[in-house]
This record gives sequence, structure tokens and C-alpha cells, in this order.
Amino acid sequence: MVIKLPILSDIFAKRLKQLREGAGLSKVDLAEKLGVSDNQIRRWESGTARPRPEKEDLLAEIFQINPIDLYIPKGAAEKPEALIPEIQGALNKDLSSLVRRLLNEREQFEKQIESLTSENKELKSHLTKKDDRD
Repeated sequence: MVIKLPILSDIFAKRLKQLREGAGLSKVDLAEKLGVSDNQIRRWESGTARPRPEKEDLLAEIFQINPIDLYIPKGAAEKPEALIPEIQGALNKDLSSLVRRLLNEREQFEKQIESLTSENKELKSHLTKKDDRD
């Protein structure tokens, strides 16, 4: 089950860390059980990567939960409003990241325009000088 929503990476990251620590496993212990590096566990828990579906299934097996519970904590069905702060936090993080990226791209675009405008002025000046000589 691969769900491609950025917000789920944050929820998954927090849930995985909760489950791992709750089971008394270190990152190295969990990595060995999954056949991955402990660095991969760090990436999953930081939200910079997500496991493949077969690893999600293995995680669910290790923690004796349904795979969907990697994304939705147990008890959320009875009290979904408890997830609101977590979802809002993840959405805010995604939105902040998007705004930063857009501002950066805008700055780069403005620099390109400035450079092209300057080149255009130089070209016009050069052509004007050439016309004056002819």
C-alpha cells in the first residue's frame, strides 16, 4: 500500500518511532529485523523516506498491527478529532516548505529577468553604436 501524500510521511514517521520505542527496539534492532540499514530507519523516522509496501507489511507483522495502523494510530477511529493537531502540524510543515520553495524559485526567476534585461540593454547599446558608425 503506497499512499503518496507528504502529510502521511510525517504521520508515519511519528507512528514508527512510537511503535519502535514502545517495543523496546533500537533503530539497529529494527533494521536487522527488516533487513535494512539503521540509516534507513532514521530516514523513515525523520519523514525523508517511506518504506516500500513489502517493508510496511513486515513492520505491521513485527509490531502485530494492521498495516493501516502505521498511518493511523490505534483508537483513532473512536476519536478521530485526536488526530487533528497532528494533521494540522503536518499540513503546516508541508505548506511552509512549499512557500519557501516558491519564494526561492521566484528569487531565481527575478535574477534571470534582471540578467536578461541587462544583456538586452547591452545589446541595444552595441547595436546603436554600430548604427551610428554606419
